[in-house]
Amino acid sequence: MRSSHVRLGTPIIVALFVAAACTSAASPIPVVPSTPTATPPAAATPSPASPSAPSPSQLVMSVELIGFGGGTLSTIEVVDESGTLVGARTGKPAQDPSEPSPKVANDPADPTTLVLTWFGILDDTDRRLTIAPDGRTMTLDVLPGCGDLVPVNRVLALAFSVPVPADEVTVTIVAEPRTCEDTERATGTVAVTVVDSLRVRSEPRISEDSYKEKPLLPLGTTLYVLDGPVSASGYDWYQVFPLASRTLPQGWVASASRDGEPWIADGDFACPAMPIDIRSLAALRPGVGLACFPRVPIEVKARLIRLGGELDGGAYTPGWFGVGQLGGMLLVEPEVTRPPADPRKWFILMLDPAGRHPDVLPVGEVVKVTGVFDHPAAAACTFDSGREPVPSQDCRLMFAVKRLVVVRP
Repeated sequence: MRSSHVRLGTPIIVALFVAAACTSAASPIPVVPSTPTATPPAAATPSPASPSAPSPSQLVMSVELIGFGGGTLSTIEVVDESGTLVGARTGKPAQDPSEPSPKVANDPADPTTLVLTWFGILDDTDRRLTIAPDGRTMTLDVLPGCGDLVPVNRVLALAFSVPVPADEVTVTIVAEPRTCEDTERATGTVAVTVVDSLRVRSEPRISEDSYKEKPLLPLGTTLYVLDGPVSASGYDWYQVFPLASRTLPQGWVASASRDGEPWIADGDFACPAMPIDIRSLAALRPGVGLACFPRVPIEVKARLIRLGGELDGGAYTPGWFGVGQLGGMLLVEPEVTRPPADPRKWFILMLDPAGRHPDVLPVGEVVKVTGVFDHPAAAACTFDSGREPVPSQDCRLMFAVKRLVVVRP
């Protein structure tokens, strides 16, 4: 899988290969052929951040996708380059998110019909499904939403003039980066230091209560900008988090000298592939989840275990972001039954109380969790170290679990 890059206006590409799934008990999904329309030859050239406009020879169909309750989720454009698509329509999705996502299956009653199911959050915009000339390679362009994070299924039934075996189909999801408006919070861009030995401070000013963090940032340090600018002490300050290091400090840096010499500039960062298991999720360096997959639902399997005892640390609000929530629950690899000896390898469960999960958590069981970085509740995050609560960006960096279910053998 090719890695993607985070940069202002640069798409994040996530490739997911689809496993075939066909259940004999599934009900056939009728497909009503839509009237294809040829794209006008004089179509405007799209912006770099938008999916490519269809060529005059492509057929385009517009389909309204419905949710479990029957309401419209979004309208998707289906672009066929194979010349074999004859119809497309929404299907009625199941209430629970599909496993895996995306999933493709043949209609049991009709081998020429494919049923594509995927899930995202309620406010996602499903922009376009493009079917390549081979009729087997499909690309789904999605704009992640900024609202309700409850996973919601989408179902699209595609009727072809020839049989299309589901196990020959590959689907790639292209998720365009989206900065959710929050005038008091992060700018959501990547920066890089252009000078050596840049000082990081605990507060955006030069004062006794603004501590000097160590070590200094070297030249070329990649940073994720969490907040700013704040003008104080003759400088413009930005709150940043190093993306390529676990040892460099986070905090506030001045963007330039008082004479205008730049100390940080626009940067670029090569994102890893989207995590597909708890090992790859836990291996993400701090800040990378927020920078590369903000509000993108990530689903993994893990074993839920309890640490026992009390965990030290300050108190976050909302309280479920705290390290001592639930008495210290960890997510570990499914074959592991004990907490890692190194506390730095602990992946603590941050469970949204408004999410979907059992009232009594299944400690010791293998579970499937769906969560996000930059949970909306993190916008109101504060941290209390024992003096008084102060606004904090830390909660945005945490993986917040919205859904937890037991995996049955």
